[in-house]
Amino acid sequence: MSDEIFRGLEIEKLLATRGAAEDHIREIMFLKDLVSIHVTLQGAVEAQVREIMDNAHEDESGLLVSAKTIIFPVSIKHGKRLKQPFDRLYPEYQGRLASQVTLQESMAGKIIRDFMDYSFPRILVILSS
Repeated sequence: MSDEIFRGLEIEKLLATRGAAEDHIREIMFLKDLVSIHVTLQGAVEAQVREIMDNAHEDESGLLVSAKTIIFPVSIKHGKRLKQPFDRLYPEYQGRLASQVTLQESMAGKIIRDFMDYSFPRILVILSS
């Protein structure tokens, strides 16, 4: 039996001995699984961000710069989750490392031109509604 299954059974048993109703136990176990999935996915996104930056090179000022990268997420929510770790893990860039743009917004053309013409942002998350 895997550790994860064993921990799940232990949680269920503890809830049952504390008098939790069966549907409450199922609901709690479902929520536990959702939290576990979110943590796993967030960890995977952070690992991908670190990989991008691990392959970056230093510019003249000693700042790590990644290759120009465009990310096409499957949804706006997904895109926001993809951008957040860049800001959180690399605060020294003061939010300039990655930008996100929704193609329908009025500033989309300018943000995309800035991405192509300037050193920063290095990462562009393009969202479509």
